[in-house]
Amino acid sequence: MLLKALLIASPFLFGSDPLDDDADRLARLRDDVDRGRATTREVLIDPRYADLHAEDAFRGLIRRHPPVGKIRIVGESEPGTPLEIDGVVSGSAGEPVPGALVYVYQTDEKGEYGVDSRHARIFGYVKTDSEGRFSVRTIRPAGYPGETIPQHVHFEVYASGFATLVTEILFEDDPRLDAEGRRFAENGGYPIVTPEHGKDGALRAACSFVLTPRRTS
Repeated sequence: MLLKALLIASPFLFGSDPLDDDADRLARLRDDVDRGRATTREVLIDPRYADLHAEDAFRGLIRRHPPVGKIRIVGESEPGTPLEIDGVVSGSAGEPVPGALVYVYQTDEKGEYGVDSRHARIFGYVKTDSEGRFSVRTIRPAGYPGETIPQHVHFEVYASGFATLVTEILFEDDPRLDAEGRRFAENGGYPIVTPEHGKDGALRAACSFVLTPRRTS
């Protein structure tokens, strides 16, 4: 009886009942996160919730509880080359922007998002620290299957007093990044980063995003 009670009280710790529907699982998960029994850092890479990543309610939960500074958006078993992206968000005068909300999403090693790009399976939210910095641990994405579009990682940056920035990073060593792709990146203001191998075997890349003040009418 005690074990049954614990299973009902904390599905995050013991796993959800396979008979539960998604609404029940999401409600219990939301309760766990809101009450501090689980963090979005844990939930986002927990394979038990992988099938919920396309659900708006799940994505909203992750957005409402972003960690500060660092986020991991893939689990240890995710296929692909590990990649760590170190970023900094600043204003147009060069000042750091702390507390900015950074939304990141991308394809997997096969070049697939999952349901669609707006409900990408590999995604996450993180807030910049006091120096406007953030770090995302992920895998290097593949280009879209059957297309020539270069590999890229999408970012959206939200901060009070600034216009929303919708951007992406591309990779200098990507064979798909031809002259046309470089012009596309330049015209869109998309950074082209140079991945380097770290001591842990993962690739590392650095980028910076500049926000412009929001216009007031």
